[in-house]
Amino acid sequence: MKKKENIIIIVVLVVMILAIVGVSYAAFSYSGLGSKVNSITTGSITMTYTETDNTISLNGALPTTDKTGMVRLNPGEYFDFSVSSNISVSTIL
Repeated sequence: MKKKENIIIIVVLVVMILAIVGVSYAAFSYSGLGSKVNSITTGSITMTYTETDNTISLNGALPTTDKTGMVRLNPGEYFDFSVSSNISVSTIL
């Protein structure tokens, strides 16, 4: 009885290994042909970071929400800036 169970286990393992190897080979050796036009898109992103003052002053500050961070409790604590961007894209066919 034990010998029969061992043979069944070995056969199941061999079948599983063959299935895994077969599926892996098929996945990595597949090549498809098509008539789709390939295009390459290139471009650039320009970002500008502007501070109203050339100073960052956060004495004893801890992480906080944006809403709380915009209204600081102590005088002289501020960090005001703006970010603008320009995105240009050109397509090559």
